[in-house]
Amino acid sequence: MPLSEEMHKAVIKSGCAQRVADRVGKNYNVLLNELNPLADRSKAGADLLLPIMEVCKNVDPLHYLAERMGGVFIQLPEVPDCERDMINVVTEFGEFVATYGKAIEDKKLNPGEKKEISKEGYEAIAAIQGILCSL
Repeated sequence: MPLSEEMHKAVIKSGCAQRVADRVGKNYNVLLNELNPLADRSKAGADLLLPIMEVCKNVDPLHYLAERMGGVFIQLPEVPDCERDMINVVTEFGEFVATYGKAIEDKKLNPGEKKEISKEGYEAIAAIQGILCSL
């Protein structure tokens, strides 16, 4: 089955042809003609693929392409905000620890190092506080 048929199926199955037409600035009938696998004269271009998948929330064409190329397409799950916030906390804390560790290698802290450690520490605290405030 050609890619154009996969694109046609994605639009028809999702019932989003008018929204795709609006998104790409095409007349509804022109879009359907371009996507029609039986029409010989006008064919949809590859530039339509991404808007179709985004508007229709349908990644079947990617599965088709991956399969044809001997691979698979795996859609990554959305990361909830709470997980993203926790990743930020861990990152900020890691930067704080790394800054502190580097600064104490010579067993002396100069004013610039103290300032940098404080900055990183407060950024880690702010990230933690952000999670606490969202509870």
